[in-house]
Amino acid sequence: MKRKIRCIYIDGMERSGKTSVVREMRKFLKNKNKNLYEMKGVDDKSLELQNVFLEDNSNSMVLKENSILYNFYNDLNDGISVRSSEDRYSDLIRQEKNINHKYGSVYFFLIPDSIETLSDRFEEDELPHSMPILMKFYKDISQHSITQGLDIRLISFDKFDRIYDVRDKIIQKLEENYEF
Repeated sequence: MKRKIRCIYIDGMERSGKTSVVREMRKFLKNKNKNLYEMKGVDDKSLELQNVFLEDNSNSMVLKENSILYNFYNDLNDGISVRSSEDRYSDLIRQEKNINHKYGSVYFFLIPDSIETLSDRFEEDELPHSMPILMKFYKDISQHSITQGLDIRLISFDKFDRIYDVRDKIIQKLEENYEF
C-alpha cells in the first residue's frame, strides 16, 4: 500500500544539485496538477505557513529545499555535535514530525556515492575538510534518534549521474511508494 504524502523535501550536501532537482520536481508536480507551495529552509514561521497552506487546500503540495536535515548539516559542518543540534532544534523537529503525521512527508537527501564524486564538484583544494564526516553521518542517518518519525530516503549519485538521473531516481521512489 502506498503512503499518502503532501510534502516533499529535498536536502543534500553542498553542491549536490538540490536547487536543480527542486526545479525538476516542480515541473513534475505541476504536471500532476498540484497546487504547489515552495519553501526554502525551516523555522517556526515557515512551518506555520506550511500548515496553513496544507489545511486550506486538499490538492496542495509542499516542495521544500533545505528542511530540518539541512540545519543538522550546517551544524555538523561547523563542528557542532549531533546531540547539541537535537537540543537546539527539538521544537522544529517536533513540528516537522507533526506535519509528517498529519499530512505525510518524505525527505530526499542527495548524497554522493564517494568522496571522489563530491570532490569532482569542487575546485582543487576547495573541498571542506568536514565532508567525509558529513557523508558518514548522512549515510547512517536512520540510526540517529532525530530521524524517528521521519521518512528519509537517501538518493545516491555518482560522477556520471546528471540532474535528470537524480530526478528520475526520486520520481521512481515517489511512484513506487507514495500517493499524492
